Parts: sequence; C-alpha cells; structure tokens
Amino acid sequence: INWDRFQLGSLWGIAVQMATNNRIPTAKFSATTKAFIAACDEVDGVKDGIVEDPERCTFDLKSLVGQDLGGSPFTETDAEVIRKIWEGPRAKDGSFLWYGESKGADLGALAGARPLSISVEWIRYFVLKDPKWDISQLTLDEFERLYKLSREEWGPIFGTDNPDLTQFRDHGGKIVIMHGQADQLIMTQGTVDYYKRVMDKMGGREKTMQFARLFLIPAAGHGNGGTGGGPLEAVLKWVEEGVAPQKLINRTENRTRPLFPYPESAKYTGSGSTD
Repeated sequence: INWDRFQLGSLWGIAVQMATNNRIPTAKFSATTKAFIAACDEVDGVKDGIVEDPERCTFDLKSLVGQDLGGSPFTETDAEVIRKIWEGPRAKDGSFLWYGESKGADLGALAGARPLSISVEWIRYFVLKDPKWDISQLTLDEFERLYKLSREEWGPIFGTDNPDLTQFRDHGGKIVIMHGQADQLIMTQGTVDYYKRVMDKMGGREKTMQFARLFLIPAAGHGNGGTGGGPLEAVLKWVEEGVAPQKLINRTENRTRPLFPYPESAKYTGSGSTD
C-alpha cells in the first residue's frame, strides 16, 4: 500500500543530507538508534532493549550533541538531519507530505552513496521516464516536485490504498495486517494511516475489527516479524471458526511477547517473568 508515497519517502533522508551537505555515516546512525532505544526502553514497564511503541516516547536528539557517537562528535546539524528524517517529508511551506522513518529502525540504508534501488528506479522509469536520472539531482525542491508527480499520476492506479473494503468484508474476508515498528524500508506510520482511514470508511474501530485487525510488532525490521505461523493460524481460525484474534504471540530467540490489535499495546504489570 501507499506505493506512490513511500517510495519517495525512502529518499527523503538522502535529500535532507544532501541539502545540508551533511552525510551521516552508518556508525553514527546506528549509535543514534541505540541511544533512542536506551532512552525509551522502559516506557512499556520493562528494560529489555525493545521499545514497545516508539511513537509514545519523546526523545530530544539535541541531548546527544557533543557526545562521541560512532567514532565522531554528534553535531547540531546531525540532530537536525535525523529529526527531519524521523519527522518525514515536508513541503517547502512546511506542510505534511508523508511519514518519516520509524524511530528505532536501522537507518544504515540512508548512509553512503547507494540509496534503495527500487525507489531510484521508481523515479527513473515511472515518474520521469528518464533512465539517466541520477540521485545527485535530488534537491529538496526536486523532491517535492517528484513526490507530487508520483501521487498525481500513479496514486489512483498504483497506490493500492483504497480504504473502502466493503466488497472484501461482504464476501466474508478476514485480514490480519502486520508491520514491524522498526521497519527500515517502509514507514510503519503509513500502514497505521491506512488502517485509520479504513476504520473511518468502514464505520469505526469496532465494525472494522469484525473483519480487519492491525498488529504492530515492536523492534521488528522489514519482513522480520518473528511470529512464525501465528498470523496464518489466526486467519484460518477467524474464517473457519469465527474466532477473531484477540492477541498474537511474537517469538524471538529467548522470549515471547503478546501483540494486541491496534491501538492497544503491551505493558508489563510488574510481576512475572519479563521473558
């Protein structure tokens, strides 16, 4: 979903860095992410290296200025660049375009000279029809122009984000939507935005949850949920037995955690194993 928007969103961090002439190395991106996780770790009630809901945690990047991060001092410009990457694409007048990279996600793909190739090729072959287009041409003004072109031409036929799921619902369809909270390629909040629009269109949360539920997976990157066969089993039980998934279990190497339908999230009660 949101293909016409998130493909441009993936290049926003590159555009911001080039505009400020401040390319951030991978080591500094990684160190910043670790600092965010350390600061926000206990919001869910347990210190375990996992931020349950990054959007619930406020973190001032300027608190890192002057510290050695990734082998070099963290600067005011570094703080502003990463703030804009987390904030997401904005037009010249400051208006919203799209969502930013997930806080806590690995931003290493934004370092160096090789951005996400799919996004570059989206501009070359779909938006501009110019195979010679190069990422070095991506100013902030050009980013805004390309974003609008992408939406205008491809949104209606390639965006695949129609919130009207009436036919799907009436046919008896059930869907479990999942997205990692640390997805480094596709913005998690774009999926949340779509689900909110589905709820608005389909009569609110309770009516929507009768056939569609969204589960966000803490600390999970792109395509790495750790839930095993849980989602498939949940859909089968929902369709065949009429039992909707109240929670899913997220499994990692050494622990299991419950996942609840959006907007609910897990919080440690203070007793029992944190694993």
